[in-house]
Amino acid sequence: MKSTLAGPQSARACRETIEILTYPVGEPDPNPMFQEKRVYQGSSGTVYPYPVVESVVDTCEPRPYDAMFLENDYLKVMILPDLGGRVQMALDKTNDYHFVDYNRVIKPALVGLAVPWINGGIEFNWPQHLRPSTCHPVDVEMRKNAGGSATVWCCEIDSMVGTKGMHAFALQQGRAYLRIDVRLFNRTRVPEAFLWWANLAVHVDEHPQSIFPPDVTAIMDHGKRGVRSFPIATGEYYKVDNAPGTDISRYRNIPVPTSYMAYRSDYDFVGAYDYGRQAGLLHVASRQVSPSKKQWTWGCGDFGQAWDRHLTNEDGPYVELMCGVITDNQPDFSWLAPGEERAFTQHFMPYKGVGVIKNATIDAAVGLEAADGIATVRAYTTALRPGARVTLAAQGSTLLEAEFDGDPRTSYYREALRRDAGDLRCKVALGRLLFRRGLYVEAEQHYRAAVERATRHNPKPIDGEAFYGLGLSLIAQREFNSAEAALHKAAWNAAWQDAAWYQLARLAIGDARWGEAEALLRRCLDRNGGHHHAVHLLLCTLLQRGAVDKANQLVEAESARDPFNVGVLFERAYAADWQWDVFQQRMSGNMHNDLELANDYAAAGRDERAAAVLLCYLERHAAESDDPLLLIHLAAVQRRSGDSVGADATLAAAAGAARRGFFPNTLSDLAVLEAAVAACPDDARARCDLGNLLYSKRRYDDAICHWKRAAEADPTLAQPRRNLGLAYFNKRRDLEAAWQSLSEAFRLNPRDAPVLFGLDQLAKRLNHDPLQRLERLQGHESCVAACDDLTIELIALLNQLGRHEDALDALLARHFHPWEGGEGKASAQYVLSLTESARQALADGRWDDADALFRRAFDWPHSLGEGKLAGIHVNNVHYLLGLAARGAGREDDAQRWLQLARDGLSEPASAQYYCDQPPETIFYQGLAWRAMGDEVQACKRFEKLILYADAHQDDECHIDFFAVSLPDFLVFDADLNLKHQLRFRFMRSLGQIGLHQFDKAVAELERILALDVNHMRALMHLRLCDSAARAAS
Repeated sequence: MKSTLAGPQSARACRETIEILTYPVGEPDPNPMFQEKRVYQGSSGTVYPYPVVESVVDTCEPRPYDAMFLENDYLKVMILPDLGGRVQMALDKTNDYHFVDYNRVIKPALVGLAVPWINGGIEFNWPQHLRPSTCHPVDVEMRKNAGGSATVWCCEIDSMVGTKGMHAFALQQGRAYLRIDVRLFNRTRVPEAFLWWANLAVHVDEHPQSIFPPDVTAIMDHGKRGVRSFPIATGEYYKVDNAPGTDISRYRNIPVPTSYMAYRSDYDFVGAYDYGRQAGLLHVASRQVSPSKKQWTWGCGDFGQAWDRHLTNEDGPYVELMCGVITDNQPDFSWLAPGEERAFTQHFMPYKGVGVIKNATIDAAVGLEAADGIATVRAYTTALRPGARVTLAAQGSTLLEAEFDGDPRTSYYREALRRDAGDLRCKVALGRLLFRRGLYVEAEQHYRAAVERATRHNPKPIDGEAFYGLGLSLIAQREFNSAEAALHKAAWNAAWQDAAWYQLARLAIGDARWGEAEALLRRCLDRNGGHHHAVHLLLCTLLQRGAVDKANQLVEAESARDPFNVGVLFERAYAADWQWDVFQQRMSGNMHNDLELANDYAAAGRDERAAAVLLCYLERHAAESDDPLLLIHLAAVQRRSGDSVGADATLAAAAGAARRGFFPNTLSDLAVLEAAVAACPDDARARCDLGNLLYSKRRYDDAICHWKRAAEADPTLAQPRRNLGLAYFNKRRDLEAAWQSLSEAFRLNPRDAPVLFGLDQLAKRLNHDPLQRLERLQGHESCVAACDDLTIELIALLNQLGRHEDALDALLARHFHPWEGGEGKASAQYVLSLTESARQALADGRWDDADALFRRAFDWPHSLGEGKLAGIHVNNVHYLLGLAARGAGREDDAQRWLQLARDGLSEPASAQYYCDQPPETIFYQGLAWRAMGDEVQACKRFEKLILYADAHQDDECHIDFFAVSLPDFLVFDADLNLKHQLRFRFMRSLGQIGLHQFDKAVAELERILALDVNHMRALMHLRLCDSAARAAS
């Protein structure tokens, strides 16, 4: 299939169906994930309403993709709307150079927020880090423009908060850059947080260098921590010692996963240059809007190479250059007011022959190098520039002036209110929070208190948000007259005028006050011409009033400005019988878009239009099974329109339908689900969905109530019981009820691997017998085989029970795919299986067998899905190899291994992540010093472990507000204080073993195992303590 738009100008756009070798992903988990404590990229790791995909497939096959191509004389760009509207390929035709990394396979890995993620090209992250819809289809349109340019538009309404994002990709005639015009619109009723980052993948080997502006002399980590000099870094950064100085602009010098962001810059560019190809990439955008300049890499070590294998086949490693808008660091978010649109422009361009850039614009890039008294000036232009002039000056004197022909081809709130019960800021913020949760009565109370405080001394306060929020809360309770009064007061304040006038226009339309509605909408658009909803309702108003010519003019203007204003597209098709094919093409197959449009109409009292939108969707997708959420929305519209019989029939159909999309999430979903369960109290699925939505809004008691009713209504339904298990544990600390509910959920659906994993994690938290856990997992082989996490738990149990050979066999029989940030699990069990088997060989005097097993621990098979981090010390393996060599009579080898075992930091620290140095490192350092005859150095290390543990065991634990990552997909809240206690008790026990305080060590280790029977490291060292005590006696 191929369709083409081509005019007489040189820039062209075309649409083709292409095939790309693709690795499929697993099925989404049918149960909702409520990740309230997860930290992801320094911000919330919440995934709801997105279903989570936790597996990928190791075999690939060709798959068709809808591809949009832009091309002019210099560049050829491929955009994939099927994969989030990413730029998959960008080629400089003048030198056949892919100036962004071109990954020729689609190979997802477990990196994304909720679904697997792919690398390569240019990805656009909004409104959250690693955009949860990064692999979901977007709406698309291509256009030929006046002046010889061509544009591909991509559009999406985000399912998490409901904001709208549009990206217009354009090539111009005779210009060697890709221009992207971005527009972000808040189509909700309340302010929404957002971020926007462009992630540019750049292919790397030993040649490329990241090019930051010349005034970037310092970089920093997430949260503006870990500041270091740039490009030559000194000191430790990401636990790598850069002394005496390391050029971290070079990929080849970064051995571990590393992020850094420019401290500041007065320049508008960032890029990369490949000295092997003498070509590079530049991103150019106003520093006032796009100040952030960042690089991320997996690192060039074993660890990074493992992730390269996860993400591509033949196209090799890459680094990401990341450019953020309205932020200078991650994880900073900005705000969009209701109805507000943010627009900005980004440019991506290749360049060649210049080397390190000193400055760049969209017209040219220049470089300057001086050596041995000779200055070399290089310039590159993005268009034909005959007679371009370059001037080199220093200290007021012109050193060079030359002409050339440029040619591209060459909970804060409640504590604050405790201190001041009427604090205006907190009352407004708490009202907003409660409104988002659908608690409209409670929100009204806080907004009224805020209004009282704001107007205490002046009836016309400087900020109208309290009045605006009060108006929204009253509308939600259908108190329209009172709402109008509040919204008119909000409009007295400039900041809230357009939002208030829009809401007032909705109310006027609902009462058929069309003249008043038109006046309000025009006032709204006078203040905010980019208010997409207002344009839509103005068109409705004009058509209703018979102003067809004005309506036609509005349609033409808006279609040119926003080809994805689906309200305008539907209204022109429905009311005037225009271009149904255009509307249906733009809506694609995303039900979420139709629901949002139907809710727009319903909020303005246009239920007949809302029903038409939903029925139109059902007609377009008649061959597919109906989604229950869409049917529940349709039933609500039917009931409001007086068709109770039709509504009941639609609800009956919804009760038997299977969900095909996202979990319910919006306040509109809340309203229709509440109406559905009021009409059909025994509809178990609707009650379960209502519970899901309420739990995501942190209305835990209400959610539990509906899940219990759902379980009673349908004794065969597993999901409400699974969800009750989570709620009982996390919110009510009722451990017995949690176990019973989750056990019953798995009994009802014994093929649900994620539920089995949750059940096993709960058994682990409840300190159940390890043998019982193992027998349960072995009794459900198909579930274990479907889930990496379950397989690792089974292997860990085999190791825990001393079946190390079985554990190793199970490890080597599988190809693992870790989540980013969750690495270290498979490799830890691999090393543990080998070292524990080798310890037994040592105990038996089989020195050569032990030596061989210990050496295998250094070589990780690719099937583990992990690589070793540079700088990680394996003191235990080196020490034990020394013992094996000594036992075999190879004293020179023993000394070499024992010297290696003494390496590493000797100061204890709290090890929370797998990349942190564990206390065993220092323990085995001490044993190595002792084995080499230095008891003083040995005891120093053992004493440090005890002193550090004594000093920090009673520290209070909490999740760092600026933590970059706590990525585990654990469904049960972690007991941070218990983990902290175990960590330091274990550290103390190691010091006690080293000092031969065996009775104290045994007591400490037994206390650990009483609290956590699955503490493998305590179990290992209890055995070691027993053998050491026997040897000492």
